[in-house]
Amino acid sequence: MIGYFPYLFARIPDELAHRIRNEVYRKTRLTATAGIRLNLLLAKVSLDHEYGK
Repeated sequence: MIGYFPYLFARIPDELAHRIRNEVYRKTRLTATAGIRLNLLLAKVSLDHEYGK
């Protein structure tokens, strides 16, 4: 289980998303996506655009 890690705090949202994805991969060897935006809809649209869905 991925828990709370204080060192995951970052200065910019993209850095935080990168750290979260790396932590998930390191602990589970599974890839993940992380969208950090002002709200859930913007995060979903951003991820869909980034991964071409």
